[in-house]
Amino acid sequence: MVDILEKGFIPFFERCRSEQLEGIVLKRRDSRYHPGMRRAEWQRVVNYMRDEVVVTGFSKKDAAWSIGQERGGQIVPVGLLEHGLTEPIRKAVFPILRQTVIRETKDFAFVRPLVRLSVRFRHWTKAGKMRLPVLERVIV
Repeated sequence: MVDILEKGFIPFFERCRSEQLEGIVLKRRDSRYHPGMRRAEWQRVVNYMRDEVVVTGFSKKDAAWSIGQERGGQIVPVGLLEHGLTEPIRKAVFPILRQTVIRETKDFAFVRPLVRLSVRFRHWTKAGKMRLPVLERVIV
């Protein structure tokens, strides 16, 4: 969808939000597209979605937590959370995760889904996963 707006993009962005689109691109009218290059005069405005998830496991190698959501009485995997896991957050939450381990592999530990998080993400993929989830806060 391409619309040209002479003044103000906020109503257009709100429409983007209401239709759950990924976002919009702002640019000057006389700006040219250059394949493979990011130009300062082109700006993406991402429509982040927000939702709550539970931690279902953690990587033993990387700073990454598997996340899921309750649907129909079951926890459904919705992605891998890697962004926003600061050192203070990991140190505060890890003891809780470690106490709730139910199964382990060489690289991963699966936990009871007790730790709740608020995350933002780009959109839902066709596979039902959150695209690029980012931790906003721990709800525990």
